[in-house]
Amino acid sequence: MEYEENKGIYMNKKVKVLILMCCLVIGMIIPMKPEAAAASTLKITGHKYPVSHKLGSSYSLKGLISSNYRIKRITAGIYNSSGKKSYYKSNIYPNTLSYNLAYSPADYALQFDRLKKGKYLYKVTAKDASGKSRTLVKKTFNVVTKTSKLKISSPVPSSDFAINAGGYYTVGGTIKSNYKITNVTAKVTDAGGATKFSRSVKPNTKTFRIGFEIDGAMSFNTLPAGTYKYIVTAKDKSGKSKTLVKRILTVKSNTSSNPDNGSNGGSSGGSSSGGSSSGSTANFVQRTVPPDLNNGSYYSGLYNIYFNFDYLAPTGKKTSGGYNRGNCTWYACGRAREVMLQAGKSPNMSIFGPDPVGIWNANKKDKVYAYGSTPKVGSLVIFDYNSSGDAHIAMVEAIINGVPYVSESGYSMSNKKPTASNISFHYGNMYEWGAGRRILGYIYLI
Repeated sequence: MEYEENKGIYMNKKVKVLILMCCLVIGMIIPMKPEAAAASTLKITGHKYPVSHKLGSSYSLKGLISSNYRIKRITAGIYNSSGKKSYYKSNIYPNTLSYNLAYSPADYALQFDRLKKGKYLYKVTAKDASGKSRTLVKKTFNVVTKTSKLKISSPVPSSDFAINAGGYYTVGGTIKSNYKITNVTAKVTDAGGATKFSRSVKPNTKTFRIGFEIDGAMSFNTLPAGTYKYIVTAKDKSGKSKTLVKRILTVKSNTSSNPDNGSNGGSSGGSSSGGSSSGSTANFVQRTVPPDLNNGSYYSGLYNIYFNFDYLAPTGKKTSGGYNRGNCTWYACGRAREVMLQAGKSPNMSIFGPDPVGIWNANKKDKVYAYGSTPKVGSLVIFDYNSSGDAHIAMVEAIINGVPYVSESGYSMSNKKPTASNISFHYGNMYEWGAGRRILGYIYLI
């Protein structure tokens, strides 16, 4: 009896094993259904798109593209309204889970500012590693015109004007527009409309001040007696071109003798040649101390070309080497303008721009001012290159017991921000700073 019971138990276990084995075999023959792959979440958030875009204006892309799969390609483009023709298009291959369109290659490639007036389509598509492709943005927009506000304020001259033959005149004014100004041209024409001289610049800014770039090319002193026109035209990115200044210039005959061949302002006997230098030392004021920071002759890029460059003038802007405390050409340019204004002359700053030797050569070539070998009050003294390759320029302020005394500055860097009291400035015997240098000569400003 006990055997029969045990036999039954044994048979039950055998049946269970057989059933289990059958299940395993069936499982191997009939595979189980795999789990479905996760759906792509490819999308864009925080995006923006133009609706009404102003002609000539730039536009910055914005939008974060993301997915649970790596993003393989992004295409952003500007198309015609039907989407069949592309004007600007950019393909990006990030291979990341997210990508920001801001400051991306597409942001720079899609040049909204170059689009003409009309209707366009802005579209962004993307594809990720799941194979999913999706149009994320598809919006039409219009490029519309805005009225150009191109104008000039405080023009100089403000009306028709006259000068004596050989005389100078300083022009000025501020040109503004709601578009970037692409071109400014100033010229002088004769009675027949022929251009005597001109200067064109490309500011690419919404505000442009007529300063050295234009004024330095207006060679009024070269005009013979007669009637002329001074004309300033400008053009902005809207395509608007406008004549902003149109003045009648009368150049009068100068019948008085011109004693100015380098004889004013000091001892006589020096040789001279070059341009005129009509002026007077009667109003000359020596400078023995540094100029104030509000003196535009020194501290304005409008009147002093060197002030536009941090490494050539004490602009108050810190560079990698610290603060610039001065420079001889920067100071000489400011002092020259100051001296000529004191003498009642219109400064012609066209010789400035190069280094001191370049200034000497420019004046000698163009004959803007008389020049010679004798030091005179109110003249620039030019020192040749020394063994280190440095040249120098200074202003003759006085001649004491036959010795020229000058004011000058020199290149100097400091970790302290420049002030009127700590800029590089020197007044004294001309040979103190210029010792060992050969003097090329003197430029007679007055």
